[in-house]
Amino acid sequence: MTDGDRSTEQARPRKPPGAVHLALTLVPLVVLACIYYDWWPSRYGAARWADPLLFGAAAAFVLPICAGVWAIRAPHAACGVVEGRGRGDDHG
Repeated sequence: MTDGDRSTEQARPRKPPGAVHLALTLVPLVVLACIYYDWWPSRYGAARWADPLLFGAAAAFVLPICAGVWAIRAPHAACGVVEGRGRGDDHG
């Protein structure tokens, strides 16, 4: 899409992260809370440490990514920034 096409396109307001992103953020938090409070039901007797380690590593990988998306998108949605227009532009 070129700049000329973008100017004729209707400007859409930015939206905060949605329900899917909220779920992707809450799942790692619940996993980390279960590991912290030792609420983890392990299926393997001798390797009880394997499940929490693997799920905890996945949660520690996903959580900063989700937090970064929240940190970037939420303030822009709260300020009412519209695509194609800068914050300092006064088009009134």
